[in-house]
Amino acid sequence: MLAVSYPRDEGSHQSNSGDLTVREWGELTAIATNRAIETHALTRNVIACAWSMGGRVARSLNMALSAKSLQLEAFISLAATPPIPGLAPLDLTTVNVRYTGYIDFCAPKSGARTYADVWEEDLRFQDAQEGRMIIPASVYREEFLAETPVSIRGESDRFADGRLYKSLAHAASDMGTFNFPEWPIVGAIIPSSPRDAVHVLADKARWTFFNTQKLLADWQTPSVDFSALHPKEWQRLCEIVLSVGNRLTEHVPGNHFFFVGESGARQTAQSIFRLVQASSRLKKEISEVLDPSMRTHEQRYSVS
Repeated sequence: MLAVSYPRDEGSHQSNSGDLTVREWGELTAIATNRAIETHALTRNVIACAWSMGGRVARSLNMALSAKSLQLEAFISLAATPPIPGLAPLDLTTVNVRYTGYIDFCAPKSGARTYADVWEEDLRFQDAQEGRMIIPASVYREEFLAETPVSIRGESDRFADGRLYKSLAHAASDMGTFNFPEWPIVGAIIPSSPRDAVHVLADKARWTFFNTQKLLADWQTPSVDFSALHPKEWQRLCEIVLSVGNRLTEHVPGNHFFFVGESGARQTAQSIFRLVQASSRLKKEISEVLDPSMRTHEQRYSVS
């Protein structure tokens, strides 16, 4: 397991990485992944799990891994936001953005509660679910909580050349929002708590749209002719695609930090395993419908 995060400002106000983009974040993650694989002589197959804003790198990581001849077997969302701008707008009236381009989640603005305050409460809820303290607040703030380069949020608030500006077009271009063929198939793990209402209510629909667009984009080639399919093949393809949302979704009790704690971590690991298998089965079943050479003897017989 390799854990990768973005750089942090460390409070020095001297960072030069505040203009980090989503594309660069994916590329840097691919570099770190390739280095770990070569160092430890591992296979070149990768399962990527992205939490929260980590979902923004789905397309850029997929492309960067492919460029290094690494196979992304599955991309798993852990309450993650797809690379579509407008889904997680930043309220700059309540959040401080340093002149380095980093968001300061701990500094209050306009008397509002900070992100750090809310996240600490989420962790206490996970403590209650687990029946013990997992991460003390002081340890969380010092060793876990990090500032975020504003551009990797994937929203219209951007930072480059030492200035903060707005551009929805730059956000979409950076994340490759409309480059559907370059997206991976994504399995989603969704929490249950109303404290993470947006992910609970929207993640299944968002990632199902994402996956459907990916499949349709892959099929918009001269080699795929739906009208040439046998009626049973067409029916089977419809069944597969319309089942994507249920097949590629798992639920784990908890809030945005549902994987924190022994119980949540175990259930998350089991869900990852099931989603990797479901993603593999989905690709195999689609190939069997669209490519006759992939079918077993029994499947060819049943269609004919």
